[in-house]
Amino acid sequence: MSIKESIREIFLKELYNRAGGNFEIVISMYEIGKDLGIKEDESAELGQELFIEGLAEMKTLSGGMGITGKGIEALGMEAPLKHAASTFRLKKYEILDDNGEKAVHRLLDRIRADLDNKACPFELMEETVIALKTIEVQMLSPRPRSSIIMEIFNVLYQNLKNILHNDLRVELKTAIS
Repeated sequence: MSIKESIREIFLKELYNRAGGNFEIVISMYEIGKDLGIKEDESAELGQELFIEGLAEMKTLSGGMGITGKGIEALGMEAPLKHAASTFRLKKYEILDDNGEKAVHRLLDRIRADLDNKACPFELMEETVIALKTIEVQMLSPRPRSSIIMEIFNVLYQNLKNILHNDLRVELKTAIS
């Protein structure tokens, strides 16, 4: 998917450049707008358009935003592999700490973004949605179990390995290995 050359694309490119393609970096939409000579209310409007389209995500209520996989793809770019959570690995029989929980949530978001515009058979999409929701339910526990999450990610990997972008496939495989 490619977005037309416009102030939105310039805004999105600036978000990508400032974050270095890293999904976790939070950038102020107002700072981007200010540097591009855009008023605050127009920056907020641009940010909202990008959120609605899934090209960016709102990270803070004060205007912090981040690029998404869909946004990177719309620019015709690829997420740098160095930003993939390739060092994140689930360990059996452990309770996830805050960093583990954040990594799992980020991986869930990346999987959703990657599948957003992909054609999948209904049964596969249905199974995938149920698996993602099952992980979300486990994450609601005060003591989320990595072994449960690991098994579900393993099923997702087996079902989606031919569909996911290469960097996300590597990240998912690394998390469960």
